[in-house]
Amino acid sequence: MPVLRRVPAPGRTGTDRGPGEQDAGVAMVFVICALVMTMIVTIGLLGALFSELGPTTYERKSERTIAGSQAGLQVGLAALRQAWTTRTGTVNTGDLTKLPCYSSGTPLVGQVGGLQADQPPVGYKLAISYYTVSPAGQSAAWRTTNALPCTTGAGPSGTPVYALVQALGYADVANVPTG
Repeated sequence: MPVLRRVPAPGRTGTDRGPGEQDAGVAMVFVICALVMTMIVTIGLLGALFSELGPTTYERKSERTIAGSQAGLQVGLAALRQAWTTRTGTVNTGDLTKLPCYSSGTPLVGQVGGLQADQPPVGYKLAISYYTVSPAGQSAAWRTTNALPCTTGAGPSGTPVYALVQALGYADVANVPTG
């Protein structure tokens, strides 16, 4: 069986290419370079996306925790505003026995709905302390020492001038990364 071969033109070797044949491999190299560059950009973008998942999850938990704390503060302020018996004109007469007594040892614990319908409720723990001197800027030890003793149903042992309302919010967030 005869073998057919191309015979080079006079003055050329068999490895020389003609003018239209010199760029035959360049297109393939260009396609491979484009694919490699696309993969590098894609991997870089995925890395940026995944690096933001952790901080975003913690931010969501922070927002929900703050919402729970704010709800607890509103509950505490509402309880303080309701501690009155009679109204004379535009003045409410306070009733010490209706002042709520929630300490850090026996806080009021409650829950409010999540920020979105599919989220679990957000919780809070509420403590209210009463003082005759402003507790602003004082240490925790000073606040503990100078707080008026309070008994549920009887109220504080003296007539308070200041009330310190503290709320601690807490929330569960699914898929919080560990580590």
